[in-house]
Amino acid sequence: MLLKDYLAPELVFFDDSSPDKEAAIRFLCDEIARVHHLDASLLFREVMDREQKMTTGMGSHIAVPHARIETLDRFHLACLITKNGIDFHSLDDKDVNIIVLLLSPGRMVKEHISLLSKISYFLTDEGNFQKLLDARSFEDIEETVRAY
Repeated sequence: MLLKDYLAPELVFFDDSSPDKEAAIRFLCDEIARVHHLDASLLFREVMDREQKMTTGMGSHIAVPHARIETLDRFHLACLITKNGIDFHSLDDKDVNIIVLLLSPGRMVKEHISLLSKISYFLTDEGNFQKLLDARSFEDIEETVRAY
């Protein structure tokens, strides 16, 4: 299970307009729904339900909103990178610059946890974080993620 296998160029975004937390999550859910012909409102509702339990703003300018959804048959990942930062109500009260949205099949609990762990490990490496923040293309992201 490598991160690079879950990345798609049409689901990696660079945006400096600084939407709020809800708008960023809605945008990523809408884009996954558009690309994979899924129900955007269902995705958004499930992610926000999870977000209400506890923020997915991990600290260190990173957020990994996620949800396990019974109707999914595969994992979906989308990424938003913004230099301006978004208030995500993070554990350290710092704005978020990198958001990785993970949607997982409901029945794949172990794989969901494993992929969340891999994403967190990758993003909390200061070198990886900075390379993603400096990236301006999918190719830049792909190069950084290729070993993970």
